[in-house]
Amino acid sequence: MGENPLLNLKRVRGATAELWAAVTGRLDAWRTDASGLADDDLTPPTARAIAAAYQLAIWLRDQTVPVPDKVVPDGNGGIVLEWSLPEYKTVSVDAEGQTELVCYAGDQIASRCSNASPAAG
Repeated sequence: MGENPLLNLKRVRGATAELWAAVTGRLDAWRTDASGLADDDLTPPTARAIAAAYQLAIWLRDQTVPVPDKVVPDGNGGIVLEWSLPEYKTVSVDAEGQTELVCYAGDQIASRCSNASPAAG
């Protein structure tokens, strides 16, 4: 079994405990009340997605992975973590808590890893 693909995110840029605290704080706030994220056409993150994203954020922090540029609801009950430099990468956590890491080269998908998780390696 090779290196966990999520560890490729280490190549993005530096991480700090304070910035990761802001990410986990946002997820905690959503866990307490995500109803403010609801819209006519958007479904707020599910409890399962929030819990999985929180666990993932803690694991990424502990692995010294850089803090994502954005942590946003996907509108379908999931959450997306985005990194933009040096290349665009996303980790999507769907409404069921399943994850997918997508790495881009320019505007093309360079790699995709479904069910990427801390337990994957």
